[in-house]
Amino acid sequence: EGLYQKWDQVGKFPWTDKDCQRLNLPMSYPFRWGGIALNMRKAPLNEKKFRQAMQYLMDRETYIKKIHSGKEKLVLSPISPDSAFSANPKPFPFDPQKASRLLKESGYTSIGNDGILFKNSSQKGVSTAQRAEFEIMYERTEWEPWLTKFKEDAQKIGVHLRLRNIDRIAA
Repeated sequence: EGLYQKWDQVGKFPWTDKDCQRLNLPMSYPFRWGGIALNMRKAPLNEKKFRQAMQYLMDRETYIKKIHSGKEKLVLSPISPDSAFSANPKPFPFDPQKASRLLKESGYTSIGNDGILFKNSSQKGVSTAQRAEFEIMYERTEWEPWLTKFKEDAQKIGVHLRLRNIDRIAA
């Protein structure tokens, strides 16, 4: 909530100098880009359909409306969508049913006692249960609201996300 609070207060500054006249222009907000880096060497993130399922669980419109007060712009690349160099990729729509289908197609058809999906896999002749879970490490506490919503949405379809706040300097 406090992300744009200072920016919004600029319009309410009590100007007292009678020689100054306030110029009213349309509000614009700074361009920001962020994302999640995934370790694709480890299961389950090494599976393309699993990663796609997670994309379908990102409710980007809700993040923008509720967490950022509608003052963010959906950006899918570090290159501004207004730039001539942008490929303007299309976002995955929020679709938990499609995410569930992709997980089933990937073999996540069993549910453990804890409600987490898993699939049986075999490595070097040893049978193991691969759980639908992974960890997201983050540094900025301002990311917690959308990461928490993402975790809740994932939990609804049987995926366990561990959120871990880290200090980049100490890590």
